[in-house]
Amino acid sequence: MKATLEFNLPDDKLELELATIAGHMFSTICEVDALLRNQLKHGNETKDRNIMERCRHELADILARVQ
Repeated sequence: MKATLEFNLPDDKLELELATIAGHMFSTICEVDALLRNQLKHGNETKDRNIMERCRHELADILARVQ
């Protein structure tokens, strides 16, 4: 199966650039989630723990909407 994306340049230049880097952006988001998870699991107890947990929860919600 093949899929083809078509863009009308130069009008759709931004959309083309976003589609080109979408995989990298997704990978980066997953890496941030892994860093937060690691810090929560192995890091010292800090006042920022609630913030990190909330960030992970929000990331999970966002990723669930786009998958």
